[in-house]
Amino acid sequence: MVESLSPGQASLLRHEARLARILSLENEIWALQSQAVKVEMVYSLLSMLGTHDKDDMSRSLAMRQSGCLPLMLQLLHGSDKDSGLLGKTRGSKAARARASAALHNIVHCRHDDKRACREARTLRLLEQIRAHCDQRRQGEEGEEEDEEDVAEASSSSCKDMEHHPGAAILALMRLSFDEEYRLAICTLGGLQAIAELLEIDNRQASQDLEYSMTVRRYACMALTNLTFGDGKALLCSMRGAMGALVAQLASQSEDLIQAAASVLRNLSWRADLASKKTLREIGAVTTLMQAAMTVKKETTLKSILSALWNLSSHCSENKAEICAVDGALQFLVSLLSYKSQAKTLAIVENGGGILRNVSSQVAFREDYRQILRSNDCLHLLLQQLRSTSLTIVSNACGTLWNLSARCAQDQTALRDMGAVAMLRNLVHSKHKMISSGSSAALRNLLASIPDGEGGGPGTGAGAHSSRPSLHARKQRALEEELASQNLAET
Repeated sequence: MVESLSPGQASLLRHEARLARILSLENEIWALQSQAVKVEMVYSLLSMLGTHDKDDMSRSLAMRQSGCLPLMLQLLHGSDKDSGLLGKTRGSKAARARASAALHNIVHCRHDDKRACREARTLRLLEQIRAHCDQRRQGEEGEEEDEEDVAEASSSSCKDMEHHPGAAILALMRLSFDEEYRLAICTLGGLQAIAELLEIDNRQASQDLEYSMTVRRYACMALTNLTFGDGKALLCSMRGAMGALVAQLASQSEDLIQAAASVLRNLSWRADLASKKTLREIGAVTTLMQAAMTVKKETTLKSILSALWNLSSHCSENKAEICAVDGALQFLVSLLSYKSQAKTLAIVENGGGILRNVSSQVAFREDYRQILRSNDCLHLLLQQLRSTSLTIVSNACGTLWNLSARCAQDQTALRDMGAVAMLRNLVHSKHKMISSGSSAALRNLLASIPDGEGGGPGTGAGAHSSRPSLHARKQRALEEELASQNLAET
């Protein structure tokens, strides 16, 4: 005997069956091979999610809990990695409108807490950004619009919106300084939306160039706050936006250059292999180096050098690119004696860090070594060994480590300048990089002393004595200590 169900139980079962069907759609989309069927399945999902039934709050909440937000964002923005879903980087205009409506319903299914209010406010701003980008993109791609579908899906999102992104991106930039709003922006695809705004505005600059540069600067400032964790790899996967980001380094506005450099600084810090590859392929290294030599503001220079310091540590190709830029080595040497108007050492530290990293390339090129000699680099490096900044001393030791190897001319010059005594004082530093760098440089200099030459004061006086002098014994002990350390070139 089959038991009858109450109306409530039957309704619950219908909801559960409908939910199970929706949850299975995403897996089916990935499994299906027919492009036409994929698109049909996505539209089916969107038609269910994009409903405007305000009473059906439980289903929208279930959709969010099922993890469908990434699918919505993929349809809205897409990426080269995810192009297999729809066969291209994003859905059609109609699909994006439906996805936008679905996202709107998911976000507005809750009204009872601060998180819901933050997300609603954030989404309203992102909808303006996306609408502006769609409007600009439509002229580029010539997309055909299904008026019935778009009208149905877009009725929930700012019907009379003026597609000017200035106010929206300014508000998002300000909100991005708040940790909880940063989370909301990232959750709702704000990083992708802002990156697309930067890319599109770079391609189609407004007739008001100053307004356009301001929009891009706010976009870069927001991206600086959003590029942490997985967001860094996500932005690096957007090749068009990355190209637009690097293009800002050639702007007439130093404020915009600084904002773009700050994003690149974040992206290059502890970047994964794919991000390092992208940064190299879009020409970030050369463009940053060229920008560094032209900017006037100290704050802008600091941001650029911070990004370059990170990039110069990624690979030997980046180091070679920096050295190959005309005038780059002379410029980096000049930074060792930079006089800051702000009375800080940041420029000297950043410049010295870059020089330290590229010195491994300089060590193998006589023409590069000659550039450093012509600019009195060795003398400046020895002066830095007395700095109060451990970063500056560490950088100088690392650079001397590389430059003291393989070149008799530089080795002799360093010994004549008193480098041996100065480095000896740093060998037992508690700072690991200072200790290892000074030890390696000292070992290079002592090992290169020609036979028959004294190693320091007092060695000549005991030359005819059968018993080594105290200085000679100390030097021999030091050489043995240095030889026992396993130090390779940086």
